[in-house]
Amino acid sequence: MNRWLSFEDASIDINPLTAVFSAQLLVTGPRVNGQRMDVFSGRRLVRDGLILTAIVIPAAAPAVLTRGGRSGYAAV
Repeated sequence: MNRWLSFEDASIDINPLTAVFSAQLLVTGPRVNGQRMDVFSGRRLVRDGLILTAIVIPAAAPAVLTRGGRSGYAAV
């Protein structure tokens, strides 16, 4: 489910002494790798009049191919 968030849809805490922030969705978050995502943590950088932020969400583990089946390989 893709949707735009408004300012009222998330609560963000910023640590002014470090480059770390956390965000909690106040609406139903997306499912990533079968898990509901509603809390995120990330880092920020303020430099040259810009504010850059980044959050990393791990990708699903790749399927392991094993020999077998008609095609010769099966994902497990």
